[in-house]
Amino acid sequence: MFCIDLSGSTNGLVDDVREKLWDIVNQVNSYRPAPEFRIGVVAFSRPSFGAKNSYVKVLQKLTSDFDQLSYELYKLKPSVEKGDQMVGEALRVSIKNMNWSDDIEALKVIYLVGNGMVNVGGDNYRDACDLALDKKIIINTVYCRTRNNADKELPG
Repeated sequence: MFCIDLSGSTNGLVDDVREKLWDIVNQVNSYRPAPEFRIGVVAFSRPSFGAKNSYVKVLQKLTSDFDQLSYELYKLKPSVEKGDQMVGEALRVSIKNMNWSDDIEALKVIYLVGNGMVNVGGDNYRDACDLALDKKIIINTVYCRTRNNADKELPG
């Protein structure tokens, strides 16, 4: 599951995700034995997603229909000017609004991709992390560094 920041500071990220989607699918499809593999995408920080939704939108629930997923990704404009990064809400939606497997053996992973501060909008990211832990969902973070935000980074 990808939870991706699509604010202005990550312009181009949606292009990267679209380009790499099929690389990921083809790689996983080469595994033997073949796993049951699904990908979903929650995006956040787009003004068009609406303030009442905390600028978060499920683009595609977990699916093995990668053509549909690709279609949903290509519907998005690749760049925006501004967006509020409600990371905690994006994680909560990623955990609660997706069709996660009930199989206790299933590997459930969220890749949180962006460059925003996790505490924008409060500390609800901690609650989301606790919820993920309860549901045995692993959260991996991928930080997108740019020249524009390097001076704002916190060590560690």
